[in-house]
Amino acid sequence: MTIISRLEHAGEVVNCEKLPIAHKLWGTDVDMTAYGQVGYIEDREIVVRLTADESDPLAVYKEDNDPVYKDSALEFFLNFEPDNIFYINFEVNANGALLCHYGKRKDRRPILNEERRVFVTTERTETEWTATLRIPIAVIEACFDDVKLKKGSVISFNLYKICEREDNLHFISHTFIPTEDPDFHLVQYFARGELE
Repeated sequence: MTIISRLEHAGEVVNCEKLPIAHKLWGTDVDMTAYGQVGYIEDREIVVRLTADESDPLAVYKEDNDPVYKDSALEFFLNFEPDNIFYINFEVNANGALLCHYGKRKDRRPILNEERRVFVTTERTETEWTATLRIPIAVIEACFDDVKLKKGSVISFNLYKICEREDNLHFISHTFIPTEDPDFHLVQYFARGELE
């Protein structure tokens, strides 16, 4: 089980363990390194930092809830009740456009509104791009009952690098997904994490 570090402030996420996004799935043949870092601020927010070594990531979409998975995207899927099939997906491109839904595999709905916002920052260098997500407890509470971000709480999650455009098609995940067809929406293959 992965230990999710307790943070005093969001900037400390850069010191969290680097979780490799390295399982190249469904015919993916790209030379790319990606990883995620996950931490939490007790009873306040989950902080996720995602990094890919793409120097010029495809980033067409600019609005939240655009289909950023058609761009070069980094993704964090979260389940706060590991025995439940419902989960939240957070998918972001290098422009900072965020696609976010809650539900089960074929029945998901948007959850963001003016009261429930995820704070997104992105950075690009000559060799990589990074997206940092700050996910407030209010967003999580809108989906799961009685959530507490505290020591010993267990989550399940997965991290992904994706592009569904034919000329840049790739599917890479943190945990291995042993299916014949592309599908990141399978909670049974999520990793488990315990809040430190």
